[in-house]
Amino acid sequence: MAFTNLNQCFSFSCVANNTTAIKLSAFSCSEVNIFNPTSNAAVLLVYDVNTTTDARAFGIPAGEIFSMKGVTDSSSLSAKFLTAPTGGTIYCRTQYYTHSTQSYG
Repeated sequence: MAFTNLNQCFSFSCVANNTTAIKLSAFSCSEVNIFNPTSNAAVLLVYDVNTTTDARAFGIPAGEIFSMKGVTDSSSLSAKFLTAPTGGTIYCRTQYYTHSTQSYG
């Protein structure tokens, strides 16, 4: 049997601020790893499925990585900083590792 690896991973960055949640770039995936590279105490809020209610957000402390699993596209997530900085780059990586799409045939 021939093995076909359909897994495609993409890395990207985007600039978030502390006023309006921004949608992440659109890549098909089953999970997104998000890195908050800030060195001060800035918490990055990540919202699921276009929800921007802070009570439903996931907080990523400065210098930490968070993995959101069970998504079908990275653009269903959005993010903003809870506090300063007023703007900053966040780094993301999309992947299929948890829900592998590999096939035989």
